[in-house]
Amino acid sequence: MRTTLSTAAALLLLVPGAAARAQTQTPAAFATLHPTNPAVFGQIDFGGRFTTVTGDRARYQRYRDLRDGVFFEMPMFHQETERWWVSLSVRNAGYRDQRYSMTFARPGRVKLRVLYDQTPTFISDDTRTPYEPRPRGNGFYDGSGATLSLPDAVQAAIEANPLTVRQQIESLAVGFPSRIRRDGLGFDLTFDVTETWHTKVRFLNTRKEGNIPWGAAFGFNLPIEIPLPIETRTNDFGSSLEWTNDRGMLRVGYDGSWFDQGVPTYTWDNPLRITDRTYATAYSPGDGTSLGRGTQWPSNSFYYVNFGGAYRLPSRTNVNGTLSLGQASQNAALVPYTINTAIAPLNDVSSLDRTRAEASANLGAATLNLVTRPSRDFSVNGRYRFARFDNQTPHFERHEYVRFDQVAEEGGPPEFHGYTRNYVDVDAAYTRLRYTTLRVGYGYAGARFPQRVYFDTRDNTFRVSADTVGNEYISLRSLYERSQRRGNGFHGAVLEAVGEQPGMRHYDVADRNRDRITLMTTVTPRGAIGVTASIAWTDDTFLNPEQPRGNSFGLLSYRSQTYGIGLDYLPGDAVAVGASYNFDRYNGLSQSRNASPGVQFDDPERNWTTDEDQQGHSVLAYVELTRLVRNTEVRVDYDYNRYNGRYVYATGPAYSPTSSAAGRVAQLPPLSADENRLSTDLRYFIRRNVAVGFAYWYSDYAVEDFALGPPGEAFVSGVAQPPIFENQAADSPINGIVLNYFYRPYTSHTAWVRLTYLW
Repeated sequence: MRTTLSTAAALLLLVPGAAARAQTQTPAAFATLHPTNPAVFGQIDFGGRFTTVTGDRARYQRYRDLRDGVFFEMPMFHQETERWWVSLSVRNAGYRDQRYSMTFARPGRVKLRVLYDQTPTFISDDTRTPYEPRPRGNGFYDGSGATLSLPDAVQAAIEANPLTVRQQIESLAVGFPSRIRRDGLGFDLTFDVTETWHTKVRFLNTRKEGNIPWGAAFGFNLPIEIPLPIETRTNDFGSSLEWTNDRGMLRVGYDGSWFDQGVPTYTWDNPLRITDRTYATAYSPGDGTSLGRGTQWPSNSFYYVNFGGAYRLPSRTNVNGTLSLGQASQNAALVPYTINTAIAPLNDVSSLDRTRAEASANLGAATLNLVTRPSRDFSVNGRYRFARFDNQTPHFERHEYVRFDQVAEEGGPPEFHGYTRNYVDVDAAYTRLRYTTLRVGYGYAGARFPQRVYFDTRDNTFRVSADTVGNEYISLRSLYERSQRRGNGFHGAVLEAVGEQPGMRHYDVADRNRDRITLMTTVTPRGAIGVTASIAWTDDTFLNPEQPRGNSFGLLSYRSQTYGIGLDYLPGDAVAVGASYNFDRYNGLSQSRNASPGVQFDDPERNWTTDEDQQGHSVLAYVELTRLVRNTEVRVDYDYNRYNGRYVYATGPAYSPTSSAAGRVAQLPPLSADENRLSTDLRYFIRRNVAVGFAYWYSDYAVEDFALGPPGEAFVSGVAQPPIFENQAADSPINGIVLNYFYRPYTSHTAWVRLTYLW
């Protein structure tokens, strides 16, 4: 019999509301149990689970496994003696989200923790593809999925008559599940050599396998998706040696990570062609090459040597810091510019400057923290951080390159990523006022880039705050920040080299003014009632001193607003009731220009703007009844979330002169999503250490999305769609070969019956 453990088990097995803390503490139920041997205690839970889903089964179980079946878990087993203790935990045994952990410790000498964890990602259960091979039921490929093929006869038939693409592809499309599974196995060990010398070792092996929907178009006329094979492994290792006494600490350590890519390159057939060719504009219709090739993140490694220390100085002053020096590298084999046999010699690796990447970078990071309190009423905190990514990759000439494996184009200079960042932060606090702390602070963030529109940026932030904590009736936290970021060393040649507008500014380095306000308060008029409220507001204005407003492109402004209020009522140990409401709103305005090289390039009447407005509402409520009815525990939770979004376009007169002009802008329909979730948990103790229980989860999700909604609602009308979404005739035109990964609604019900044993 297969056994499993539900992700809900922590909530279902323990006293309501204690699920999170029960992972590290004794469950609250043990307060009722009073075990005869407090040095040995634990909990076992088993029973049956039943799930029904109407609609998108994969979205409901995105990172968990709630299939029907028998489940078993041991959320806690703990045993201790005068010299050692051990804890075990089992979650969701036998299912895709199972987790096992063990901790053994001999206080003052050694502590060992071992962990095995599975994390699923269930992307879609309705995906279909005409390509061979196809993933198995678990999402893995039988062998190598690096070559995805179509029958030669199908490619030849479509090349001879492109109007048959729907008929040909639909006849091949077969369903498969789109999944990824991550397995992690590791340990961390702490060993106290003496009272002053300590050493730590940790290791984690993480493997990922499965497939994901991946864009693999050959041009603009026919978007294509393929099930991209995922097969990676990462090994992380760390160790340190530490010396401590009552005045300070010194530490030296080593950290390394090695990433192995099992599918460095992948190829797939072009459904439109079986013979290779090229012509001046072949990349637009995508009918030049018969085969495409792509690359994934290459195998790579990095390491750091770490140094750290802390020291307690006179006058209530502490200082600590770290220094890390390392290197990142990868030397994967390079692939030629194209796989198209009609574009020689660029389809051969000999056309490259070298055959391997020879990529490396020197890494450096440092921190320094100072905390001092020269008097009882005054304290200062200072922090400094430094980070550097120094790219050492040899120069690589790119005289030519190939677009979409279709057309050879003139190349340009390479761009090397690299940066140096410095952060300084200082806070001073005054605590003479009763219950109140006043603070002023300053922060500086500077960064240098070798290949950005600004060679360096400087961000200066001033802030003031007032906190009132300790009063039995009210607490208040408030913060105001004013930040200014300015770029230096404008480098317009970077934009010119890629044919971009000289007024383009990237939001992460553009000049910007920011104002931010945060307010949080808790009011307790009576001991049983608590009210909380919060406000967070951010306003960003992006500047472009080198250009007038009409020639400034990119993000122009951004604003976020968050408001929340909550109420908790706890009249006694047996009853707890609470509810909260949050509202979030995000607005952004950006500007671009629709223009080809020539006269259009400098015409502000071809500008267009995007005004983004997104709103979110969330309501949380709970009722908790602990022994209100004898031997009974009840918990009910309700969670409602609603999202609304809209993108509004405005265009200049030259962009869209009339409503029927070619290329006119069509306003996108609004976005929306609603989710209701209800969970109930009931447990009845038939004996002081035996309980029977029932739990129920209800979820309802509705969504409208113009990009990934079902056909008829979305802009993509593709083939390889299942019959439940197919609204088109067999010979109707198509504009995409997609895998059928859409945002779809669902309604779900999951119920557990269980028996809990505590000792």
